[in-house]
Amino acid sequence: MRVGLIPENPIEWILNKCGFVPRAMLETFHAAVQSRSVLVAAKLGVFDSLAAGPQSTQQIAAFTSTETNALEKLLNVLVACKYLTLRHGKWELRSHVRRWVLRSGRHSIADNLLHAFLQWKSLENLECYVRTGEPLDIHARLSGDDLTVYHRAMKAIASLASREVVGRVRLPPSPKRMLDIGGSHGVYSAAFCRKYPTMEAVILDLPDAIEQAAPLLAEEKMGARVVHRAGDAITDSLGEREWDFVFVSQVLHHFTAEMNQSLCQRIEKSLKPGGRFVISEIERSASPKSGGQFGTIFDLYFAATSCSGTWSKEQMQKWQTDAGLKTSRPTRLWTVPGVILMPAEAAQTGEIGSTAAEAAWPPPLATTVDRT
Repeated sequence: MRVGLIPENPIEWILNKCGFVPRAMLETFHAAVQSRSVLVAAKLGVFDSLAAGPQSTQQIAAFTSTETNALEKLLNVLVACKYLTLRHGKWELRSHVRRWVLRSGRHSIADNLLHAFLQWKSLENLECYVRTGEPLDIHARLSGDDLTVYHRAMKAIASLASREVVGRVRLPPSPKRMLDIGGSHGVYSAAFCRKYPTMEAVILDLPDAIEQAAPLLAEEKMGARVVHRAGDAITDSLGEREWDFVFVSQVLHHFTAEMNQSLCQRIEKSLKPGGRFVISEIERSASPKSGGQFGTIFDLYFAATSCSGTWSKEQMQKWQTDAGLKTSRPTRLWTVPGVILMPAEAAQTGEIGSTAAEAAWPPPLATTVDRT
């Protein structure tokens, strides 16, 4: 999937194909105005004002506390960009907006749209990053309401994919213990535990992330079956032969290659014989010629705002095999374009028995950053 110019008639298609369209202008200023218009509409509640049905400009203005003439200009843009329709003087939602953008929707990404305002700010550092190679640590700069927005956005993204991820990951029969690294909101842990009634999960994340994400985990209503443990995946012990399943989602793009290699080695040591380790990550193609936009765009974004970037499936698989794990064919997700699942399995040696850690279940309830 790509984002770019969409010709609206055969002549525009030919002109674009022949290079007679100033793409750089249309894909910068015009795209920026469109993007900002959608974000502002979401923040002001324009879309939510139409949840019950078509409304007039005056009705939307009253709902959103906005000025009528300025609002109408915004609504016109949303019609042109196919977010709204205008019929008989009233504005209506398009079906994709009703499905994805309404805060009351089952698949709502409204929190992720609010997070985009923070992403805009962080992108102001892009020129500085390219000149100096020095990234901006966005996690260290977030505080207060921005942190809340960030974690709710991460939950919204995970909620898009959780059903597919759980359906496509194969675990040993009757798994007992799951370690979810960097999964502060608890969406994946809760989804796996609902599918496997025998399993309990620990979410390892940084203390400040857990503090923000505790209410989000509480929304999953999993009680003591899914708990937080404060720690740092880069430096902390993950245990030894302790877990049936280790899941790492949208974390590796914040770590260097050396950090990821070390993490995979410690995960291998922490797995019970035959235990499974699954990476869920944005894939960057080995060459920009062979890949889509998602992997390369996020590679630049995360390099500028963290300390690393996205990785190719070959790199991630090598970390797993070098750690002594047996890898399987990666799986591409349909619900989140550009994301792949990288499954691996620990060697089938020794007996799987109860451990001292199991006897001490549950671990101390605590509160890390979901480094998505």
